[in-house]
Amino acid sequence: MRRLISRVVGLALGGLMLPALTALPAPAGPVPTTSTAGILADPDAGYGLIKRLVAGMPEVAERLAAPEAVGTGSAEWNFGCPIVTVASGPDADHAGLLTDLALMSVVERAEIVKLGYAKAEVDRIFDGLEAKRLAALKAVLRNAADADIAYGKVQRETEKAAVAAFARLRAGMKRKPMRIVVPEECFDEGFSKSVVTEPPGGKVRLLADFAERLCRAQGLDPIDPARCDRWTDADAEASAAHWGRYRYTIQWTDGRTAGGTVDIAVDGSETVTIPPR
Repeated sequence: MRRLISRVVGLALGGLMLPALTALPAPAGPVPTTSTAGILADPDAGYGLIKRLVAGMPEVAERLAAPEAVGTGSAEWNFGCPIVTVASGPDADHAGLLTDLALMSVVERAEIVKLGYAKAEVDRIFDGLEAKRLAALKAVLRNAADADIAYGKVQRETEKAAVAAFARLRAGMKRKPMRIVVPEECFDEGFSKSVVTEPPGGKVRLLADFAERLCRAQGLDPIDPARCDRWTDADAEASAAHWGRYRYTIQWTDGRTAGGTVDIAVDGSETVTIPPR
C-alpha cells in the first residue's frame, strides 16, 4: 500500500543515568501495560489520542500556520501525498498507519481549505474518508487475514471518492481553486542516516519525539523501555529512518553509558554522531 512515513534529575535504566522527564500528565483512562497494548486495546481512543498529539507537533503547527498551501501555484494539487511526517517508533500495533491517517486528516484538510475550497465541504469529505479508513484499519490492528490488502483497497477507493467530490465542488465555484488529483505516485526522497558513537562501538537505542509524547500521554514513563515499547535500535546496520529530535541511550562493552537527546537533521551528511559533539 502507498505510505504517505526539563528538569535534570538522575534516573537509572539498566545502570544508565538519564535526565528525568517532567511529571507525566494524567492519562484520560486506565494506564496500559505497554504503549502498544494501549493502542490495540481501544483503536478508536488510540487514534483520537494520536490525532490530538499530531496536531500539537511543532512541525505540524508550523505547516498549519503557513498562509499558503504547499504546492500553491502549481497546475494541480496532489491528494494523499505526505506533507508532514513524524516517526512513531516500532510498528507492531500499526501506529504508523494511524499516524499517517491523523496527519492526513489534520494537515491535508487544512491545506485544501487554504487552496480556496469551503471548509464545511472539506470537513464533510475528510470526515467520510477518515471514518472508512479507520474502520478498515481496525482489521489491520487485529491482524485479520488479508486486512492489509483490504486497507490498501480502501485507501485507493477513498482517495478517488474524495478527489471526485472535490471536482464536483470545484465545478460549482465561480473562482476556481487548484484542481485536486490523485497522482500516480508520491515523490519521496527518503531519509536514512547511520548512527555512530563517540567513542566508537556503543550500542544505541532511540526514542522519537512523537513516540515519547505518545507514551507520556498514555501515562507511561518514556524512559522505561519495557512499557514505553517504542524504542528502536540504531547503529551502522540499523540506521535512523526519520529526521527530528530523539531521546537516546548508549551502552559500551566496557560498561560505560550515556543518555540524552539529539536532533537528527536533514543535511548532506550520511551519519550522525552520538553523543552530539
